[in-house]
Amino acid sequence: MADSYRKSKMKYISEPTSLTQIARKFGSIKFRGGIIGDVIFLLKAHSPFSFFAAYIFSVLSRPFLYKFYRYEKREFLEQIKSKSFTRDWFTKRIPYWLELFDKEDLRNKDITILEIGSYEGLSTYFMAHVLKNSEIYCVDTWEGSDEHQLDIIERDDTFIKIETRFDNNLSEYSSKIHKYKETSMNFLMREDKKFFDLIYIDGSHHVDDVLIDAILSFRKLKSGGIIIFDDYFFKFYKNTLENVVGAVNTFYQIKKESIELKRLYSQVIFKKLS
Repeated sequence: MADSYRKSKMKYISEPTSLTQIARKFGSIKFRGGIIGDVIFLLKAHSPFSFFAAYIFSVLSRPFLYKFYRYEKREFLEQIKSKSFTRDWFTKRIPYWLELFDKEDLRNKDITILEIGSYEGLSTYFMAHVLKNSEIYCVDTWEGSDEHQLDIIERDDTFIKIETRFDNNLSEYSSKIHKYKETSMNFLMREDKKFFDLIYIDGSHHVDDVLIDAILSFRKLKSGGIIIFDDYFFKFYKNTLENVVGAVNTFYQIKKESIELKRLYSQVIFKKLS
């Protein structure tokens, strides 16, 4: 989550308490502030109707999906106890990723993956662990994004430690991990002969940067390949459309004839059509 072209300091926008309290009445199914909060967010972002439908489907199917993959998720959580992962933004997404891997028959395929934004390597480790024949290209500046500049524990010296933890956490998979410490733009503009089966975008969360990552990386995605955007409901910048949602919605409008929406929850998954 640390690939950033921008260094501006901006304030968090907090969730309205009233919406959060209302959402809690809907029980255990909650996505970043609750169903109502997310639907309002989709409305504010002028998201297409297909996104609303995909979101509701994910909400309804989540309990079944979590139950179906609960043992494999539990096994993975046991696997990483010996690792140095200090923050976990990823493992709640595991059932959706496992579903994707199964539906696309990726587990035993020889696939090449691009990950933009690797932080301590938790998602990287998961892909390396589950996708046995994968080759993963990790691109990160390890300097932090706008939201990290406001976090007192994430200063320059901390990101040196975060990068070190990435190296240590992925050491057992060093033969299949390719680390690039640079901006995603530099990497994508230079690596003109490399194409990918799966691309995971989790770098800078500003609309400009995410859209650049989306457009440039889509050119490197193979036909039938998968592109995943993290933090669709991310709310850091005051203007809703300055966040990830603005980039994903724009990307969809530009490429909707060339992509298929597979899933929408806190992440958005598209498949590139042949």
